Amino acid sequence: ILSACIDGIVPKSLSTTRWSARADATRALRHNYSGILSALQQLANDKDQTATARNDASSLATEMETLEMAVLCVVWDSILERFNSPSKTLQKVNIDLATCVSLYESLHSFISSIRTEEAYLSYEDKAKLLVEDSSYRAEHARARKRRRLFNEVDSEVQLSPRERFRTS
Repeated sequence: ILSACIDGIVPKSLSTTRWSARADATRALRHNYSGILSALQQLANDKDQTATARNDASSLATEMETLEMAVLCVVWDSILERFNSPSKTLQKVNIDLATCVSLYESLHSFISSIRTEEAYLSYEDKAKLLVEDSSYRAEHARARKRRRLFNEVDSEVQLSPRERFRTS
Protein backbone atom coordinates (compact mmCIF):
# COMPACT_ATOMS: atom_id res chain seq x y z
CA ILE A 1 0.00 0.00 0.00
CA LEU A 2 2.74 2.43 0.93
CA SER A 3 4.32 2.31 -2.53
CA ALA A 4 1.00 3.26 -4.11
CA CYS A 5 0.43 6.28 -1.84
CA ILE A 6 0.94 9.74 -3.26
CA ASP A 7 2.45 12.89 -1.77
CA GLY A 8 3.55 11.06 1.38
CA ILE A 9 -0.06 10.72 2.52
CA VAL A 10 -0.33 7.22 3.91
CA PRO A 11 -3.20 5.39 5.65
CA LYS A 12 -3.19 5.95 9.39
CA SER A 13 -4.59 4.15 12.40
CA LEU A 14 -7.31 5.92 14.26
CA SER A 15 -6.49 7.45 17.61
CA THR A 16 -9.02 7.00 20.39
CA THR A 17 -8.07 10.33 21.96
CA ARG A 18 -7.46 12.58 18.93
CA TRP A 19 -10.49 12.93 16.70
CA SER A 20 -8.39 14.94 14.23
CA ALA A 21 -6.74 11.62 13.37
CA ARG A 22 -9.97 10.83 11.55
CA ALA A 23 -9.34 13.82 9.26
CA ASP A 24 -5.86 12.43 8.50
CA ALA A 25 -7.31 8.96 7.88
CA THR A 26 -10.04 10.14 5.52
CA ARG A 27 -7.56 12.36 3.64
CA ALA A 28 -5.24 9.39 3.15
CA LEU A 29 -8.14 7.21 2.01
CA ARG A 30 -9.45 9.76 -0.47
CA HIS A 31 -6.08 10.66 -1.97
CA ASN A 32 -4.97 7.01 -2.24
CA TYR A 33 -8.35 5.44 -3.01
CA SER A 34 -7.28 3.49 -6.09
CA GLY A 35 -4.02 2.33 -4.50
CA ILE A 36 -5.77 1.08 -1.38
CA LEU A 37 -8.44 -0.63 -3.48
CA SER A 38 -5.75 -2.29 -5.58
CA ALA A 39 -3.89 -3.46 -2.47
CA LEU A 40 -7.09 -4.94 -1.03
CA GLN A 41 -7.78 -6.76 -4.28
CA GLN A 42 -4.23 -8.17 -4.24
CA LEU A 43 -4.68 -9.35 -0.65
CA ALA A 44 -8.02 -10.94 -1.55
CA ASN A 45 -6.32 -12.95 -4.31
CA ASP A 46 -3.15 -13.83 -2.37
CA LYS A 47 -3.25 -17.54 -1.50
CA ASP A 48 -0.54 -17.00 1.15
CA GLN A 49 -3.02 -15.03 3.26
CA THR A 50 -5.41 -16.67 5.70
CA ALA A 51 -8.98 -17.25 4.59
CA THR A 52 -10.19 -14.63 7.07
CA ALA A 53 -7.74 -12.01 5.76
CA ARG A 54 -8.68 -12.77 2.15
CA ASN A 55 -12.38 -12.58 2.98
CA ASP A 56 -11.98 -9.29 4.87
CA ALA A 57 -9.93 -7.78 2.03
CA SER A 58 -12.45 -8.97 -0.54
CA SER A 59 -15.37 -7.51 1.44
CA LEU A 60 -13.62 -4.16 1.87
CA ALA A 61 -12.64 -4.04 -1.81
CA THR A 62 -16.20 -4.83 -2.87
CA GLU A 63 -17.51 -2.04 -0.64
CA MET A 64 -14.89 0.42 -1.92
CA GLU A 65 -15.94 -0.28 -5.51
CA THR A 66 -19.39 1.21 -4.86
CA LEU A 67 -20.31 4.79 -5.64
CA GLU A 68 -21.91 5.13 -2.20
CA MET A 69 -18.61 4.43 -0.45
CA ALA A 70 -16.76 6.87 -2.70
CA VAL A 71 -19.34 9.60 -2.06
CA LEU A 72 -19.08 9.04 1.70
CA CYS A 73 -15.29 9.19 1.46
CA VAL A 74 -15.38 12.50 -0.43
CA VAL A 75 -18.04 14.03 1.85
CA TRP A 76 -16.35 13.02 5.10
CA ASP A 77 -12.94 14.12 3.84
CA SER A 78 -14.38 17.52 3.04
CA ILE A 79 -16.18 17.85 6.38
CA LEU A 80 -13.34 16.63 8.57
CA GLU A 81 -10.76 18.68 6.68
CA ARG A 82 -12.89 21.79 7.18
CA PHE A 83 -13.42 21.10 10.91
CA ASN A 84 -9.81 20.13 11.64
CA SER A 85 -8.23 23.58 11.24
CA PRO A 86 -10.75 25.48 13.43
CA SER A 87 -10.50 22.72 16.01
CA LYS A 88 -6.76 23.19 16.27
CA THR A 89 -7.18 26.98 16.42
CA LEU A 90 -9.79 26.71 19.19
CA GLN A 91 -7.33 24.71 21.31
CA LYS A 92 -4.79 27.55 21.39
CA VAL A 93 -4.25 29.25 24.73
CA ASN A 94 -4.27 32.82 23.38
CA ILE A 95 -7.47 32.67 21.29
CA ASP A 96 -10.00 35.45 21.80
CA LEU A 97 -13.78 35.24 21.84
CA ALA A 98 -14.21 37.13 18.55
CA THR A 99 -12.11 34.51 16.76
CA CYS A 100 -14.18 31.73 18.33
CA VAL A 101 -17.40 33.35 17.13
CA SER A 102 -16.09 33.86 13.59
CA LEU A 103 -14.88 30.24 13.43
CA TYR A 104 -18.26 29.02 14.64
CA GLU A 105 -20.12 31.17 12.09
CA SER A 106 -17.80 29.96 9.34
CA LEU A 107 -18.46 26.31 10.20
CA HIS A 108 -22.19 26.94 10.44
CA SER A 109 -22.14 28.53 6.99
CA PHE A 110 -20.11 25.61 5.61
CA ILE A 111 -22.54 23.01 6.97
CA SER A 112 -25.48 24.94 5.53
CA SER A 113 -23.80 25.15 2.14
CA ILE A 114 -23.07 21.42 1.83
CA ARG A 115 -26.68 20.47 2.41
CA THR A 116 -27.71 21.73 -1.02
CA GLU A 117 -28.39 19.66 -4.12
CA GLU A 118 -25.57 21.44 -5.98
CA ALA A 119 -23.04 20.57 -3.29
CA TYR A 120 -24.13 16.93 -3.33
CA LEU A 121 -23.77 16.78 -7.11
CA SER A 122 -20.29 18.23 -6.77
CA TYR A 123 -19.34 15.54 -4.23
CA GLU A 124 -20.89 12.89 -6.44
CA ASP A 125 -18.85 14.06 -9.46
CA LYS A 126 -15.64 13.87 -7.40
CA ALA A 127 -16.61 10.40 -6.17
CA LYS A 128 -17.25 9.15 -9.69
CA LEU A 129 -13.58 9.79 -10.44
CA LEU A 130 -12.64 7.30 -7.71
CA VAL A 131 -14.71 4.31 -8.87
CA GLU A 132 -15.31 2.52 -12.16
CA ASP A 133 -19.04 1.91 -11.72
CA SER A 134 -20.69 5.30 -11.40
CA SER A 135 -24.16 3.99 -10.58
CA TYR A 136 -25.88 3.45 -7.26
CA ARG A 137 -26.40 -0.09 -5.96
CA ALA A 138 -30.15 0.42 -5.83
CA GLU A 139 -30.20 0.94 -9.61
CA HIS A 140 -29.20 -2.73 -10.00
CA ALA A 141 -31.30 -4.13 -7.17
CA ARG A 142 -34.64 -5.78 -7.69
CA ALA A 143 -37.51 -3.56 -6.58
CA ARG A 144 -39.27 -4.86 -3.51
CA LYS A 145 -43.03 -4.80 -3.48
CA ARG A 146 -44.86 -4.62 -0.19
CA ARG A 147 -48.15 -6.42 0.17
CA ARG A 148 -50.96 -4.01 0.73
CA LEU A 149 -54.27 -4.53 2.44
CA PHE A 150 -57.41 -4.25 0.32
CA ASN A 151 -58.28 -0.78 1.68
CA GLU A 152 -54.74 0.61 1.73
CA VAL A 153 -53.77 3.42 -0.64
CA ASP A 154 -50.30 3.55 -2.20
CA SER A 155 -48.97 6.76 -0.64
CA GLU A 156 -45.26 5.95 -0.58
CA VAL A 157 -42.99 8.35 -2.40
CA GLN A 158 -40.68 6.62 -4.86
CA LEU A 159 -37.23 8.22 -4.72
CA SER A 160 -34.47 7.70 -7.23
CA PRO A 161 -31.44 5.76 -5.96
CA ARG A 162 -29.48 9.04 -5.77
CA GLU A 163 -32.19 10.79 -3.76
CA ARG A 164 -32.66 7.80 -1.46
CA PHE A 165 -28.93 7.71 -0.70
CA ARG A 166 -28.65 11.49 -0.34
CA THR A 167 -31.55 11.77 2.08
CA SER A 168 -30.76 8.75 4.18
